Amino acid sequence: MEYRTVADELADWFLETPLDVSMEADMQCRLVERLRDILQNEDALYTTCHNPALTTDGNYAEYKRPYIDRIAESGRNDGSLSRVHPEVNLSDPDGPNEQIDVVVFDDELSYPVSWNGGSKRYDERDVTAAFELKFITNQNVLSNELTTATLRSASKAEMRRDDAVEKLHTTNRKLEHDLNRLNDLPTDDTYLIVFSHYNYLFQPDFLDLNTHTYKKNRKIGWAVDTWLSAEAESGSTEILYAHPGGKTWWSS
Repeated sequence: MEYRTVADELADWFLETPLDVSMEADMQCRLVERLRDILQNEDALYTTCHNPALTTDGNYAEYKRPYIDRIAESGRNDGSLSRVHPEVNLSDPDGPNEQIDVVVFDDELSYPVSWNGGSKRYDERDVTAAFELKFITNQNVLSNELTTATLRSASKAEMRRDDAVEKLHTTNRKLEHDLNRLNDLPTDDTYLIVFSHYNYLFQPDFLDLNTHTYKKNRKIGWAVDTWLSAEAESGSTEILYAHPGGKTWWSS
């Protein structure tokens, strides 16, 4: 499957009908539906579970054991599950557990599913593609550390230097956290898709030339481009940004 094409389609849908998007879950549902449709048409929607037994950490009341056994039994009887799921808890044998917005599993699950306090955790090594979505609804200030005085005097070259870019790092921890989670996965098909009702990332091609803040915002956009280009180049995750004016890809 061409996952980049699917991401493009999602961004195009947002660009065409931004009023139809009220929250991040709208994009998440749309993405899950599209991925499942493609796999269904390829007769590849379901993954095979060779080991459907649930491993546990033992942290549960004894009366809950029959519930866990019943869930494991359904896996043994059916032996398959949809390859596409939202809000998937993943376990890392060598690090912390993570929750990913949308995951596509391999056509076979090779590792056991663990049961932790009522939630299922899948092994990250069974993931073939992963998506993180970030919907920025009402924010239009990217960094308070880039002052008006700095932006007024800075050149394009200065805005692309490490000290300017670092000010974006310190104020965009959520984007960085998503990128780190995706880059840590053992698959190369990982995507961060950022949506905004405003031009939150200040991409120059989308700025209004007639506003008094154009020059300042253009300079912020240069720093953003340097930052996300470096992130895409150093990691495995491709980054797509969409808002009602257009879209931008950053990839290695």
